[in-house]
Amino acid sequence: MITYAIILTLTPGNWIAICALGVTILGGLIIVIFRAGGLSKDVKSVNSFIFKAGGLSKDVSNINTNVKDIQIDIKDLRERVPIIETNVKEILMKRIPKMENDISQLYQRKYTITGSPRYLNEFGKKILKDSGVNYFIEEHYDEIVRIVKENDITNAYKAEGIIIDVLKNYKNRDEYIRELESRAFKSGTDVSTLLFVAAIHIRDKIFRSLNLEVVDIDKDKPKKKRQ
Repeated sequence: MITYAIILTLTPGNWIAICALGVTILGGLIIVIFRAGGLSKDVKSVNSFIFKAGGLSKDVSNINTNVKDIQIDIKDLRERVPIIETNVKEILMKRIPKMENDISQLYQRKYTITGSPRYLNEFGKKILKDSGVNYFIEEHYDEIVRIVKENDITNAYKAEGIIIDVLKNYKNRDEYIRELESRAFKSGTDVSTLLFVAAIHIRDKIFRSLNLEVVDIDKDKPKKKRQ
């Protein structure tokens, strides 16, 4: 009865205040519930982080293991490098001279007529004329023949190779290099080509002093072995 009497005495303003209070309380409850839900998510996030941290620890452990394996591989590689380097050097030492000879043969064909024995073509003759290298070889002819005869000459093919090598070595002599460079420059070529042209030019004359026949060069040429 007392409660009912109190209710009857409430004015519209009192009712508005009560309703406002109720809304406030209800809103507060909703916020508390919402935040509680967020906290639950945060807790889950923390748990997830802890779980991931455990996985990260395993990953770090795996990385350490992999690094150790890599270090072992690098050490093994360092031990193998000198062996590989030695093998490569041996292969190159065997093959490079042959490659150089093959390239030289191809290059020399530019200045000689195809076939055997070789004779200067128009390019070779032009170098001979423009350079005046024939004057150089005539001046040193006796020395050239003497050096050629110091070698073991067994046939015409080998003799031609020796003559080419003897002339080629003149570029390594300090007392002649400037003159040879000047003559090469006049003919628009290099010293090595100049001396090759000179060797082919003087070959026949040297052959006569060695009692060899130029036509025997092809006959004395070593036969290629069949693979």
